[in-house]
Amino acid sequence: MSRIFIFTILLTNIFAQDIKPNIAVLDFDANNITKSEAAILTDRLRTELFEIGAFNVIERSVMEEVLKEQGFQQSGCTTAECAVEVGKLVGVEFMVGGAIGKLGSIFTVTARIINVETGELTIQAKEDCPCPIETLLTETIRNIALELSGLKAISRSNYSSGSLYLTSTPSGASISIDNRPIDGTTPLTIENLSSGEHFVSVEKGNYTGKKVLNIEPEIINRHTIRLELFTVNLNVFSTPEGATAIVDGKRYGLTPVSIIDLPVGSHKLEVEKPGFVKHTRTVFLDKDIVNKAEVTLEIAPKLSIISEPSGAKINIVGFPLNYTTPQNRIVLNPGEYQVILTKQIMNLTPKVLLFR
Repeated sequence: MSRIFIFTILLTNIFAQDIKPNIAVLDFDANNITKSEAAILTDRLRTELFEIGAFNVIERSVMEEVLKEQGFQQSGCTTAECAVEVGKLVGVEFMVGGAIGKLGSIFTVTARIINVETGELTIQAKEDCPCPIETLLTETIRNIALELSGLKAISRSNYSSGSLYLTSTPSGASISIDNRPIDGTTPLTIENLSSGEHFVSVEKGNYTGKKVLNIEPEIINRHTIRLELFTVNLNVFSTPEGATAIVDGKRYGLTPVSIIDLPVGSHKLEVEKPGFVKHTRTVFLDKDIVNKAEVTLEIAPKLSIISEPSGAKINIVGFPLNYTTPQNRIVLNPGEYQVILTKQIMNLTPKVLLFR
C-alpha cells in the first residue's frame, strides 16, 4: 500500500504537468553480466520510457556528445552526485541510474530517478526475474519503465518454472545454460529454470555436446547429452600462395584456405604445388587457440638425363612419365629413384640415383 501511495504523490508532483519533464538515462552498472548486455538493457529502458510517454527522453548519442564536449567520462558514474552533475551538463530535470545483476538463476534490476535540481531520490523501482535474459529484455525492463513513469507494473509473481536433471556421456562435464556457466558437473539437478526452450552445452576436456532442451513447468525434466570431440578450424598459409592443402588425405583447396570443423588432436597436413617440394607435417589442433599453419615451399630440383644414343625412353619406377632423352626438366622431390632407360631392343643398365 505504501508503494502505491508514493506513486500517487509523484504523479501529482511530477507528471501532472502540461509539459513533460526531460530525462536522461545513465548506463546501468553490470554485476555478473557483461557490459554489452547491460548496455543493451539500458537502451531498451530508454525506448520503453519514450514509448510510455511520461518523459522527454534524451537519446544516448545526444547525451554522449554533450558529455564529450565537456570532457566528462560517463563510465564509473554511479553516485547520485555524479548523476546530478551529468544532468546539469545535459540540461535535464531528472536522471535515471541503476544496476542490473545476476545471482544464480535470478536477474535483479534496480533503478532510480534523481531530481537534478535538488539531488533527491524521487522514484525507485526494482524487479527480480528468475528467467532467461531474453525475458529480462522484453518484460522486466518494461515493468521498470512503467514503475519509473508512475504506472502499475505488470504482475509476474507466478513464473512457471521446472527442474532439469542433466546427465552426460561421459559424466563429469561442466554445464552452461543459455551461454551462462552453472556451478557443478553432470549429473546435476538445476532448479527454477523458466519453462520453455533453453540452449544447454556441456564440456569435458576436448569433448563437448550441445542441445536445445524444452523445460516443462512444475516437473523434473530428465535429459542426457552425448559428448563428441570439439571441432575447430585450421587456417593454412603458404609461400608461395596457391598451393593445395591436404589434411588426412583430403584436399581442401588452394592456400590461403580455412579448413573448418576438424576434430581437435593430431592431423597430417600436406601442402603441394607444381614445381615445389611437397611439404608434409603433423599439426596438433587445440580448441583454445586460433589454429594456423604457415608453410614455405622449397623449389623442387630438376633432373637432367642424357643418354648415348639419345632418344631413349625414360622410366622412373613408380612415376608414370612420358619422357625421352635428352631431358633436363623432370621435377622430383628429393629422394632415391630407380631410373631405367630403354631404346628399341637395347636395355641400358638401371641406375639407382640419390636425388637431392
